[in-house]
Amino acid sequence: MTTRQLRGAPRRLEAWIFSNAVSRAGLVGATIDDVGKIGYQEDDNTYWRLADYAPVSWLRVGPDPAEPIEGTGDKYYRHVQSSPNTVWVIVHNLEKLPSVSIIDSAGNMTFGQVDYLDGTTLTVTFSAAIGGEAYLN
Repeated sequence: MTTRQLRGAPRRLEAWIFSNAVSRAGLVGATIDDVGKIGYQEDDNTYWRLADYAPVSWLRVGPDPAEPIEGTGDKYYRHVQSSPNTVWVIVHNLEKLPSVSIIDSAGNMTFGQVDYLDGTTLTVTFSAAIGGEAYLN
């Protein structure tokens, strides 16, 4: 397992990088402040959100962008917002009204007002300008 130092370094989506599921499940030292942060699992290129720290439990956020989750045929889209803004315009081409999960540039899950313009485009509005990534399913 590798831990990312966020201060003074380029901002990364993930707080941790794990070689596999066993490594991810064995996270040690997590606190309440870590809940909602993202871990990346290298062996299958998946992202996971820490759901609880005692005991450690994870929720799958999504695979690499636009790859189907095994057995579901459903597709995901990852939007990177490198320039902080109060409104993100996301063109995803998923042909549906997807669920949206936002991870800010510090690696924390955050929320905004999601408005669907059509089956391929949505906006997310925040109270302050932020950068980060959106995961759509």
